[in-house]
Amino acid sequence: SPITRGLLPGSAKLGTHGEIVSAYASAVGMLGLGALPAAAGIFAVAGFLVPVLLGHKWLTVTPLIEVLAFNGVLLMFHSSICAVLIGRGFTARVTLTNACHAVMLISMLCVFFLLDVGVVGAAYAALLTSALCTPIYLYQLRRSLDIRSAVFVRAIARPLTAALIMAATVRAVLPDYDATLAPHLTAMWLIGGIALGVVTYVAVEALVWVLAGRPDGAERLLGGGGHSHVDMALRERSRRF
Repeated sequence: SPITRGLLPGSAKLGTHGEIVSAYASAVGMLGLGALPAAAGIFAVAGFLVPVLLGHKWLTVTPLIEVLAFNGVLLMFHSSICAVLIGRGFTARVTLTNACHAVMLISMLCVFFLLDVGVVGAAYAALLTSALCTPIYLYQLRRSLDIRSAVFVRAIARPLTAALIMAATVRAVLPDYDATLAPHLTAMWLIGGIALGVVTYVAVEALVWVLAGRPDGAERLLGGGGHSHVDMALRERSRRF
């Protein structure tokens, strides 16, 4: 993602531990604000998204899309950790952790293959592997840069809460997809579900942020009320060139 690509050179320019922690928290918070609702939204409207975009013959891939949406978010968070570690010179730790992820993924795929659960099983294997490896990536972050897991948790807490509430609301409102439904009605349900999801997410995210006392974070950066250390480092880098 653009945020992760900016995090790598930006973190390399930072000096103090506080700046690195702030930059990482800001980057993860921004990723969470966009990626978490996107994944939750895809999960919530997948039943109508697949027939509208792919057609009725692809309905069997709906569970696959639902699972892979969340796996994609975890991989983005892993990438943000790798970007910081590489930017600070810990490439060996990144290589080792990615190797562990690959070995675990292959093992999980073999297990699900033996269970004969099909392609959806492979998606669950990928999701389970990403979930199990997340603590390993966070451990490397703590060991290498002394960035605690609590920094990650605090950065995604509000977007995650809003995304889960949004997904539950959209799922509760949308009916189960019926193959006999006319194409234009299917599209209308999809558009309505997306609109409901956007409104719900923005409202809940804003409410949770206000109730938390409007702390510094991704919300303030998004609103133009602050600047992350990554932004400042990149501006300084651009001025030099």
